[in-house]
Amino acid sequence: MRATVLGSLIRRSVFNSFFKTMSSSCSPPLIVVLGSTGVGKSQLAVEIAKKFNGEVISADSMQVYKGLDIITNKISPEEMCGVPHHMLGFLDPLKEFTVVDFRNRSLPILEQLRSIGKMAVIVGGTNYYIESLIWETLVTSYSSSAENMNRLIAEAPKSCYPDESTTSLYIRLQNIDPERARTIHPNDRRKIERSLQVFNDTKIPQSHIFCDQRQRGGVLGGPLRFKYAIIFWIQCQQEVLEARLDARVNQMIEQGLIDELLNFHADYNSRRKESCDYTQGIFQSIGFKEFHSYITSSAEDRNSKEGKKAFEHSLWLMKQVTKRYSRYQKKWINKRFLGEPDREVPPIYGLDGTDLKAWNYNVRDTAIEIIENILAGKQPNTQPLQKTDIVRSREGIFTCEMCSVTSVGEINHNAHMKSKKHYFRLRRMKKTAEEKNQEKTLADEPHEGKFGAKDASVEEPHTKGVSAEQTHTEKPPNKLRKVEGMA
Repeated sequence: MRATVLGSLIRRSVFNSFFKTMSSSCSPPLIVVLGSTGVGKSQLAVEIAKKFNGEVISADSMQVYKGLDIITNKISPEEMCGVPHHMLGFLDPLKEFTVVDFRNRSLPILEQLRSIGKMAVIVGGTNYYIESLIWETLVTSYSSSAENMNRLIAEAPKSCYPDESTTSLYIRLQNIDPERARTIHPNDRRKIERSLQVFNDTKIPQSHIFCDQRQRGGVLGGPLRFKYAIIFWIQCQQEVLEARLDARVNQMIEQGLIDELLNFHADYNSRRKESCDYTQGIFQSIGFKEFHSYITSSAEDRNSKEGKKAFEHSLWLMKQVTKRYSRYQKKWINKRFLGEPDREVPPIYGLDGTDLKAWNYNVRDTAIEIIENILAGKQPNTQPLQKTDIVRSREGIFTCEMCSVTSVGEINHNAHMKSKKHYFRLRRMKKTAEEKNQEKTLADEPHEGKFGAKDASVEEPHTKGVSAEQTHTEKPPNKLRKVEGMA
């Protein structure tokens, strides 16, 4: 309790200092707009930029590619309302683009805007792109070689240990860096390989690197790159958002999504060297994988009865994946921005975007008022969101022996223990145990002889003097008893 109160007082002191010094700063604050796909991030970014003479930097890993405006859901020129936008539609769709590339290309733009007194508004759904701009050491080398760490941390290399099993690699990591191994799932081969590769190249356990980063400002990113930043998180009730996302996918179809995919595949097939990889580049966009079988079939097949069924199934898949991605983005923000007590994070203000009819009041006007107050050195009436109670002591590997499920962290373990999978497995085991007890009880009861009468040798005292007819008219015991609490 005391720690909670003390933490609250410290945060209040930090924010008060932030508000006072912000008014004397020469450069405007960096504005960041977060939120799940479909909540209206681009709209708010434009509204803020128009109000404060700013420009928008897009932080979307798919919108950097040329063309494919529908599937990547790029903001249209009309929606930009004359506000300059950066990092949109400049890259060949077949080129690779990493978070390091994004950071190195975006930072000069951001610095140039700030040097001339322009407000920079960062907006997008690729949250780790945003993190690379907010924090200094997210993708910076622990050693002096940036290129080395770019290769180690930012990019996802192919397996360096193709002939070794994941289990053997995990055992190796336990020997080299047991502290790091305790925070990685034994089956998470990518993270295991990454930690081994960091050690091989730096000769320093990755847990030691994280410890050093934590001391300098946070394991997930180090100190803030810009002292004055404001983050807006547009939130929306999930059911409302999912209905909105379904409607948006339908609108994308009406706008010509299928023709856009057909044209791209025709162009891609004319110059490809290998089959498309849905984990790389533009192919990661939601819709490519889901419509692959439909798009790659012939025109005749697409127009057939089976083709129409395939289209409906692909459409359903795209909607499901989009909604799942929106939930993933929400979890990412909660964990990375609010769930790390040691991380230095700018003030984050929640904005309710559930009711679009009340957008101007709940979102636009609230955000503008917060910025105006901070620029004037005043504390806004709207309070920033508080960090959640996720502490590092809850990290580690937890195993549910009954379900054979291994979880990283106590919170994930507790979530499994409350899951439907665990509940039904537990209920099934209780039912099985109950049935075995009933069978044992029946086996211990007197059993009938050859012709239906009970054997005298096993006749119980209470059956003496009772006729065979009376015995046979009694109801047999139930073999199965209803488990308490079950339907």
